[in-house]
Amino acid sequence: MIRVTRFDGTVLFINANAIKSIQAAPDTIITLLNDQDRYMVRESRETVVQAILTYQRYVHQPLSGDATTAMERFILDAQSDINE
Repeated sequence: MIRVTRFDGTVLFINANAIKSIQAAPDTIITLLNDQDRYMVRESRETVVQAILTYQRYVHQPLSGDATTAMERFILDAQSDINE
């Protein structure tokens, strides 16, 4: 899941594997695989892509130590990427 923000300030978590496309027109629009759900978000296209890559790195890395700690680290890193 990636964290994005709608223009009204609502935080939204989207399944990164369900994203079909990300457009910048000039606002960022995320389209899901079902072609019906579209979300206009505050984050730039590049920020959304970086959040997806960060999520994918954590999903595909072997767990070492406590799984809860790994998930907490993922959430903190994702929030840091979005806030930059």
